[in-house]
Amino acid sequence: MVEFSVPVAVLAIDLQNGIFAGETLVHDAGGVLERAQEVIAAAAKGGHPVIVVQDDAGPGIWQPDTFDWEVHPRISAPPDAIRLRKRFGDAFRGTRLDEYLRDSSVGHVVVLGAMTDFSVRATLQRALLKGYRATLVVDAHSTLDAPDGTAVEQVELLNREIEEAEVAGLHVRGVTAEMVASALMA
Repeated sequence: MVEFSVPVAVLAIDLQNGIFAGETLVHDAGGVLERAQEVIAAAAKGGHPVIVVQDDAGPGIWQPDTFDWEVHPRISAPPDAIRLRKRFGDAFRGTRLDEYLRDSSVGHVVVLGAMTDFSVRATLQRALLKGYRATLVVDAHSTLDAPDGTAVEQVELLNREIEEAEVAGLHVRGVTAEMVASALMA
């Protein structure tokens, strides 16, 4: 059973059209969107903050205020969700995320989204370095195939690293969307 001992917030990272729309190459894109929405809805129902993080990479990639930059239509964040624009993989870098979390007394972040090997990994690492407890939703993050490994290999690698970090005593764990959603509504 999953429990949160301190106030928790959900970080929904880069669930944007440019990554997930059309014939995407993101592994299990439909499943990731479905499970991400399950966690977001549970957080909203449980009264936990939801922070929707959008990559602001700029011209040619995910230019702000374009179709590719918009959050995918299968993701329905609550009206009070915080919208955060980032220019780096790490959602803390160059943003007010840390300030918002601390002002809200949040001590635990639940991380999901894209890309596993960039923004998801970087944000998890920075959260731990800043002293937050962290949960990776193991079935609600994904990426593309890359020269250093397929998307499946990248997802499995991060999930395994999180498991090893938990065993080593870090305040991080990996759990399924179903388990996280249940805990957020408890």
